[in-house]
Amino acid sequence: MVQFSTLLIAATACLVAAAPHSAQKSKAIVSRGAPGDELTLSKTNNNMDDGTFDTNGGDITFKVGNKLGEGSAGRIYSIDCNGNAACNELGRVVLKHYIDNSQAGGERNNLAKIGELKAVKSSNGDEFTLLAQWDGVKFSELPTYQRLSQNTEENYDALVEFVDSAISKITDDAKAYITNNLIFHEDVNDANVLMQESDGKITSAKVIDWDKASIISADDVEDALGQMEDVVNLAFERFKPQ
Repeated sequence: MVQFSTLLIAATACLVAAAPHSAQKSKAIVSRGAPGDELTLSKTNNNMDDGTFDTNGGDITFKVGNKLGEGSAGRIYSIDCNGNAACNELGRVVLKHYIDNSQAGGERNNLAKIGELKAVKSSNGDEFTLLAQWDGVKFSELPTYQRLSQNTEENYDALVEFVDSAISKITDDAKAYITNNLIFHEDVNDANVLMQESDGKITSAKVIDWDKASIISADDVEDALGQMEDVVNLAFERFKPQ
């Protein structure tokens, strides 16, 4: 059985002992894969039963667009299908250009498990992945959170309610992956969840960045669901006023 307590301890350690950004040295990405470059990746056929895939789906050609974000594993870019029919058929996708190539294989298997892997390429030391695109911003960037947190004393109750709503939405999404896909996201935090709101209410939460996750067995689902509640609470309770 997967030891989910180990995952919770690891998540706690990441939150309280994160290294300063200045101390982290990023590997430089070569020019290939920069905005404006044309790339051709191999479309994947995903086996969602066991988290594997093949690359026999044909070529996907596109131009690299603007950088949308960056994490410890890689940089995310928009793409321009530029009239390529096979590319257009993928739907809304983004390109990940890995900084840490060692994380590419595991993340691709995890994305295949949840059906969000679209195309891959390994070339001259570079690793590229096309994956499903989701809308939203980090919880800390939501307009309502930013407004309420400007005066925590006056907005105490509203802020607690808003954070609790976020925790509920995030937990539901992460649990759905556990139940439907038998996969446990090991790094649920503010940087790895995209959220949307409307009229001051949170409308959606989507867990992203699957480089740290574990494929589990059906026997582990009940334990995993309970552990996920703890992980999400640990990560987001800190946004409540003290």
